[in-house]
Amino acid sequence: MIYSTLSLSLIGVVGNALIIAATVSSPSLQKRCNILIATLACADLVVCIYLVQLRVLMLNGWYMIPNRHCYMVSIGGLFSLNVQAGMGLVLGIDRLLAVMSPTRYNRPRSKLLCCCMVFIVFIYSSLLTLYGYFYVSDSPTPVCLPPAAYRSTSRSVWVACNMAIAVIVILIYGIAHVKCRILTSKRIHFMDHILFLFHYL
Repeated sequence: MIYSTLSLSLIGVVGNALIIAATVSSPSLQKRCNILIATLACADLVVCIYLVQLRVLMLNGWYMIPNRHCYMVSIGGLFSLNVQAGMGLVLGIDRLLAVMSPTRYNRPRSKLLCCCMVFIVFIYSSLLTLYGYFYVSDSPTPVCLPPAAYRSTSRSVWVACNMAIAVIVILIYGIAHVKCRILTSKRIHFMDHILFLFHYL
């Protein structure tokens, strides 16, 4: 189990590094949506490195450690996990804006809104990560994994926040999907009218 998850984490490191490298090196990819994806890839990269680190420690018998120690080792990974969740939401909102109002999508005000959302994600991630510190203790943690680094109320809050974000993301993509279907239907209906007119000309 440890070896399989270690292998997947290493694949994640390589894959996310390639996404970041492609975005940085290719001007054609340096558009708003791609930059958001690259930002998410940065968070994913740190998470994958963090998971590799944990697997290596487990292979060396790193079990039953104090919760405080687990939290301090995991703090970078926890922050990146929170950024990961937040950026998933920002990407969903960005795609919804592109579908709902394509003419306004590339306006400066829209780009500023996107930057503000990313900034809010980093603030949210910092606060949620820091919140876990107030509940750390010296009680033993059998296996130091992301949920175990949080303790007591902070773990419940972390799980609730991630579940709420997941539900909101599903709703946003659902709305975007419905909007796309409506637009496609209107476009097909319009083309049918054009073809009908040409038929009688």
